[in-house]
Amino acid sequence: GTVFEPPSMAFTSNFTKVYTFGGHDEEGMFGDCWSWDLNASNPFLEDYTADQWYRGKLDGLDTYFEPGSPAQHYVDMDSDVSLLQKVYLPRVNGENIQEDPLMQEKGNWPERIPIIRPHELQYLRDMNINTIQDLVDMDVYQISKLRGYDFPQVPMEERYNFYGICDVRKLAQGIYDMCGKVDDRLWYYDGYYGHPMNVDPVQKGVPSRLYAEWHGTDYTAVEEEESLDDQLENWDGCSIIDEAGAIDVDGIGEVKQVKEIRDPWRELEEFQCKQNPGTRSYAAGVYFQQKVFVMGGMDGDKRLRQDTWYRDDRIPRANFVLVPQTASSQKEFEFTGDEDGCIFEYKMFDMDEYLDVLRWTPTVYRTSVSWMNKWTGGPGDGTYTFYVRCIDPAANVDHTFNPGENMYTWTYVSPLPMDLILGCVFGFLGFCLVLYWEIRRRKKKAAMERYALKRMRRKFKAKQKKGKKGVDVDFDELYGADGKKKKKKKKKKGKGNGGF
Repeated sequence: GTVFEPPSMAFTSNFTKVYTFGGHDEEGMFGDCWSWDLNASNPFLEDYTADQWYRGKLDGLDTYFEPGSPAQHYVDMDSDVSLLQKVYLPRVNGENIQEDPLMQEKGNWPERIPIIRPHELQYLRDMNINTIQDLVDMDVYQISKLRGYDFPQVPMEERYNFYGICDVRKLAQGIYDMCGKVDDRLWYYDGYYGHPMNVDPVQKGVPSRLYAEWHGTDYTAVEEEESLDDQLENWDGCSIIDEAGAIDVDGIGEVKQVKEIRDPWRELEEFQCKQNPGTRSYAAGVYFQQKVFVMGGMDGDKRLRQDTWYRDDRIPRANFVLVPQTASSQKEFEFTGDEDGCIFEYKMFDMDEYLDVLRWTPTVYRTSVSWMNKWTGGPGDGTYTFYVRCIDPAANVDHTFNPGENMYTWTYVSPLPMDLILGCVFGFLGFCLVLYWEIRRRKKKAAMERYALKRMRRKFKAKQKKGKKGVDVDFDELYGADGKKKKKKKKKKGKGNGGF
């Protein structure tokens, strides 16, 4: 298909482009996209290459930048193995900054370091392993040879020493899971296939065990474990089999297993997948709102495609709207993008410990870092750098980081633990109240003991006095119910006629 871009906008008035995509020849179908500037002598430029132009913002205006598109680092399964690179985000102290070689765009470009060293890359070239898909498809003999195990007739000095090949292959497998697993049925989906009501369960294996397939996945009650013999027979040269030691490979001999394979999550989160229209021909295309839209077409199986794809060469940019003040316990971040329909990802780096505190995490337009509170198990006080990047619907992503725009360094101070403080205050007041009640109780008890002891002494004294005269003492009559000694009442003398 072919699409013509007219010079309809001020910033594109010098650019009149023709885009071509898909097509076929006697060898098969094509799924890539090319562009050609009619006003220049440049040849056709393929998307996702270093020579392709791209759009971005410069001083608040959309601008076309010269070759050097950040999309050149996007990958798919046909990408060259040299694109396997580790990305180091820029720091405010000037570390990990790689300036734009053409000085055409403001911003700090992350530093990129190849994961595969030059001599290891040459090993792969010698074995015709050139793409990421080739890394995934390597067999046990290729992997064993790269690890230094070869046929006995090969001299030791001629053997390879790519000892980290299993880590690199693990990374390639991660890219395959992220960018290579595309269900072709999505392009021809009829709206009914795979729905639960349309799934006919198939009885297999053990009776009473139900197996059903939905969207190409077998949902089973119990998955059968692969036997040790099958694991040894199907060993790929990297997988770790706990029940086995060195594994005998036919023609090579015993090959030691790797001790561990590193999880490549740090590298994977920096990769972006290419978004090509897929193999098709006879597709319709149109240029609308500065984008090339591709619709329908026919693929190599002579089936009609029922999808829509669009090309967007504009790189989005995220900007902070709200950030916390430094040396404070404020925790809210808010940001926005310069394109509609964007999602955001943020990441945090500890500048004191030089560690990733949080990997790239998806969010909407704001987030809170309240989880950093040291009183609730967070990393606590310190200096951190907060990165945010914007991803548009075409999977284009921020490629530069500027302090104050999409990266922010500040000192975080954990807030006072008011719940702990209030708990301690109320706990202390409760303790004081309990202590006061206990002191009162003991005082009353001591008073009662003194009263009882005093009464007993009076009883014994009275008994001693009366006992000497041989008269029993009636203490109740003598002291009364209240324990006080009764006083004898004096009789009043009569007056006048002498009374009665």
